[in-house]
Parts: sequence; C-alpha cells; structure tokens
Amino acid sequence: MKKAISIFATFLSLYTLKAQVASDALRYSYIPQYGGTARAIGVGGSMGAIGGDFSTISTNPAGLATYRTGELVFSPSFHGAKTTSLLDKGGTEETLQRFTKFSLDNLGLVFSNGNTTDKWRTRNFAIGFNRLQNFNSNIFYEGTTTGSITARFRDQANIEGLDEFESKLADSTGAIYTKLVNGQRKYTTDFDLNPAAGVYKSQVIETRGSVSEMVIAYAGNYDEKLQIGGTIGIPFIRFTENKIYKEEDKLNQVPFFEKLQFDQNLTTSGIGINAKLGAIVRPTKSIRLGLAIHTPTKYQLSDSYSNTLYYVYTDSLRYTTEAASPEGDFKYKLATPWRFIGSAGFILGKSGFLSADVEWADYSQANFALDKEYATTQNDVNKQITDRYKSALNVRVGGEYVYDIFRFRAGLGLNGSPRQDKDFWNTTYNAGVGVRGRHFYMDFAWQQRTQKENYTPYKVLLTQANTEQNVTNAYTFNDYVLTFGIKF
Repeated sequence: MKKAISIFATFLSLYTLKAQVASDALRYSYIPQYGGTARAIGVGGSMGAIGGDFSTISTNPAGLATYRTGELVFSPSFHGAKTTSLLDKGGTEETLQRFTKFSLDNLGLVFSNGNTTDKWRTRNFAIGFNRLQNFNSNIFYEGTTTGSITARFRDQANIEGLDEFESKLADSTGAIYTKLVNGQRKYTTDFDLNPAAGVYKSQVIETRGSVSEMVIAYAGNYDEKLQIGGTIGIPFIRFTENKIYKEEDKLNQVPFFEKLQFDQNLTTSGIGINAKLGAIVRPTKSIRLGLAIHTPTKYQLSDSYSNTLYYVYTDSLRYTTEAASPEGDFKYKLATPWRFIGSAGFILGKSGFLSADVEWADYSQANFALDKEYATTQNDVNKQITDRYKSALNVRVGGEYVYDIFRFRAGLGLNGSPRQDKDFWNTTYNAGVGVRGRHFYMDFAWQQRTQKENYTPYKVLLTQANTEQNVTNAYTFNDYVLTFGIKF
C-alpha cells in the first residue's frame, strides 16, 4: 500500500507501508469536533446532555428523546482551509495556501410519538446523516536544501530490490543506476557525486474528502427522569490525495542532473458500521447528566494508487525520461477505538443552558486486519499503532442564551494529543445565532479549528545526514454552517 499524510497532527513517513497505515488509523479515528447542525457547532458540540438536536444522534442518542414534535432539518455549509508551510533550512519564507468548498453537513428527519397516557412520554425515531470529518486542504512548500528523494530510491533498490511504485521507476528513468563497488554492482545517483549540493525542492499536496455518517436512531423518555437511546451508524469514507514533488538543480551543483518530478495519486473509499448507546438522567428540572458509549467502527476500506516519475539529465545530450507505475489496489479492514462520552447540562430556566462534554478514546487500540498473506505486516502495523498513539481526552463546553425568539451561542473545544511523544491541545472556537419560531427555525454558526504538524516528504532507509527533509504545516480551518428546520 502506498499511503498518504494524515492532516490531524501526525508525523508521517509517506512511503513506507507500516507508517502510513498507522497514520491512517488515526486519520479515520480522530474526530476533532462533532458537528452536523449549526446549533451544535455554535455551542462547541457540547449537546450530549441537552439533546433536542439532530447532531446528538451521533454523540448521545438519548438526546433524541427530548423532541416533542417531528422535524425536518438540513444544513448547507461553507468550509475554508488555510495552510502555512515552511521547509526547514530551505532559505525561503512560509508559503500560504487556501481552499474553499460548499457542502451539505447534515440532513435529517425526526418522527416524534408523544404519549401522555403512560410513563414513556416520548418514543422517537430518526434517520439522516451528519458529517463527522473534513479532509479538504491544500499544501505548498519550497526551498533549497541538501539531499534528494533519489536517496530513498537508491537505498530501496540496494536493500529491498526494485519496487514497481518507486525504485523501479527511478531505475527506468535513470534517476538511479548501477556501478561497480568493491566488485559488486550497487545502485547510485547523480547526487552521490556531490552530496553537499543545495537543491531546490517544492511540493503541492491536495487532499479532498470527508467522513459522513448515516444514522438510524430510536429513543424514549421515561417519566421526564430518564432518556435512553440507541443509534446504528453507517459512516462512509472518501479520501483522495494528489501530490506533486519536484527537485531542480538551479545552482548547477549536481553533475548530469537537471530536475525531477514525482507524482503520487491515492484514493481511499469505504463503508463502516457502529453502534451508539446513550442515557440522560434528570435528577432535577435544571440538571441533566449524560453518558454515551460508542462501539468501534468496523470499516471495509479500499485503496487505489499510482505513481509517475519524470527525470531530466544531461550526458552530452539532454534526456527527458518518464516512467509510470501500474494501477495499484489494496483492500483491508480497520477497527477504530471505543469512545466514552460523559456530559452535563444546566438549564437556566427559560434563559438558555450551559453544557459540557468530556470524551475519552484510546487511539492505540485501533487496529487493521489484512489478508492472511500479510499477517506479519498486520502485526507490525498494529504494534506500531500501539507504540505511537495513546488515549486522549476531548473537552467541549458551550452555552446558549435565549432572548425572545433569538438564540445566542458560544463554545470552546480542547482536543488532547493522541501521540505518545507529544502532549498538546488543539483548540476549537465556536459561535452562533439563531431564530426560533413555532414551526420553523434557522441557525447560523462559525467554527475555527487550528493545528500543526511536522511532515516528512520522503524517508530514506539508511540513516544519513542531510538527506531527509522536514516541513512544518500550520492549519486553520473555518466552517460556516446554516441550518434550516421545519417542525411538524
């Protein structure tokens, strides 16, 4: 498998199988902020104990029992991503890339069956979808440093043989070639003729896709004291990444070599299933306490990928060469970790509410299942997940103030580090407003999320100074969501 970067704060090796599927486990397990509706986003996703919003079906399904009427809800959205990137020791300033996209974050239908003749006050059913993750971003960096990706291809050819997605392309284009070393044929590169040469490097990375979860839920309210509910979640993954990596000898320091370009294209798609169980207890009219348990999501995933290498060099004549890999595909399974969410809400009479959710997940428990022929690789990958990641807390707090038909909301999210080697908190800021009528409502919300990562464009197999590169990426995501609701 040839896999891609995770945009959720992971230090990546983009070419080795084991590192990449390990980072994929985090990519599809890490949910930085539950969204769906503008109301939930406005209060920072902290609706677990409050309920009465379609988004809670993906967090604490007991919140579905709060509904007293049927409801149709949908949420168009506008997503913006800004990325600043800096190649270490590259001699250039940070580069800035932006990406924007319109989408639909939520669509749902609630059927409420109110009953005043027994202690089960409501028995409600809902179906729809909520968007859980957004992978859209653009990255670009550039600079002049020592080292070359051809060192990766050379080491791979000498140690592991020719790989049809990497070193075989380099061999076909002349990026690597053999020479006699102590009586043995070994692969070398033009860069070995001047390892200290400064080479211009740049890369464009475009990632697209999302995880959207279809939800089917049922919940009941017992005597206004206990709400219980359950959800069957069917998440759909679509992730694509296109990368264009370039090197050029602008200073004419490397004999023969002029420039190269290495293109990589990856598409991951799949479907999963999970279950969510939740309860909300009302010890008093003002206090609500919630607890939800999410089973692991069992994904069936499929990768398709291909690479192309272009190499230009001069040896008496100028040669432009090209080699393309076959179309690769790989099917596998992924299980994400269990999740536990504790919630508390305080109702401020008719003036609004304050709420908080605390979520715990052990990301080291994610695991892959590969075909039997890859049993050794499977064990190595899952061990790497266990060694690399850890459990983490996500904390979400927020509130809503009511003034006549108007609603004013604010929230804050703190997402703990899932990595063993680093402790940090990624922060999400939220705000929103709304108008509520008897049969119709409209909400608007803004959310900003920031995070950083260190990214390695390529990984060499032998430890050598000045061959690998490091890029620092800083992301700012801004989401604007408008929700329309019709009550019936």
